[in-house]
Parts: sequence; C-alpha cells; structure tokens
Amino acid sequence: QEHNSGTFRLYSSVDMVSVERLRLTTARYAQAYPGDPITLVISSPGGSVFDGWVLFDHLRALSAQGHKITTVVRGMAGSMAAILTQAGDTRIIGPESYLVIHEPSSVAWGKTSDLIDELDVMKRLTRQAEDVFARRSKLSAKEIKAKTLKKDWYVGSRECKALGFVDSIG
Repeated sequence: QEHNSGTFRLYSSVDMVSVERLRLTTARYAQAYPGDPITLVISSPGGSVFDGWVLFDHLRALSAQGHKITTVVRGMAGSMAAILTQAGDTRIIGPESYLVIHEPSSVAWGKTSDLIDELDVMKRLTRQAEDVFARRSKLSAKEIKAKTLKKDWYVGSRECKALGFVDSIG
C-alpha cells in the first residue's frame, strides 16, 4: 500500500510477492519524494530469509540515498521480520509487541552430501542474522546465539528497548 505519507505495511509473511510489492512501492515513493522519510509498519511471522535480505538491502539503500527509514513493530515481528526491523534508522515497537528471534529453519531433502551443503548454508545464514542483531544491539553475536540456540526467543517491548533491538516504545 503506497501512501503519500510514506508509510508502508508488511502485514503478511515475508515472501517473494510481499517483498517485491514493498520494494516497488517504496522505490516509486522514494523517486517521487526524494529525501522524504519512509516508515515500514511490520506485523509478520517472518518467512523467506533470502527474500527478506532483498528488502533489508533495499531499505538500507534507500537510507543511503537520504531517506530516513523507520521500522515500527505492531503485534509481532517474527523470524525474518525481526531482522527486517533492524533495517530501520529508527526502530519502534508497540508497548505490547514482541520480536521473535530464532535460528533460520530449512526443509532439506536429498543425499547426504546435499544435506551437508544445506547445513553449511544454514550455518552461514545463522551467523549473518546474529551479526545483524549484534551490530544493532547491546549484545554480542555469541550472546544472541546462546539465547536462540534450539529455541524461539520472545523478546517483549521493554526487553527489546533495554537490549537495544529498538530505539523506542510507542
């Protein structure tokens, strides 16, 4: 949904369709309104890691072009949506909202060598996510790994603010 206010919404899973829609509408907005702020409101369980990285990189590129990017969590930003929250120059979470952080998941099938290759990719994606959270928070990648190893970490708004995953509650 494109609005003259510069506010866009991700109220679905992170997939090729939702990401491409947001990429195109934010790019059109950015071209029409150079330097104007862009807000992405997120209420999503997450989804595809690779599709999510497309939107993450796009938002950071818009920021580099002079658009102030604000991400706002309403309800829950889970998995890849929690990572997308970190793409904002300013990150806001609703008082009753949560980030859900965990290891990436995969559906793998094939020969042993195929599974080993998939495991290597999954380890790289896990480190990449941990690094993004570590860069934007007060925790190290190692501390984030300890909190998310083999489990989902539900991080409430106050804890998000205290740990630096968001800049404010509102």
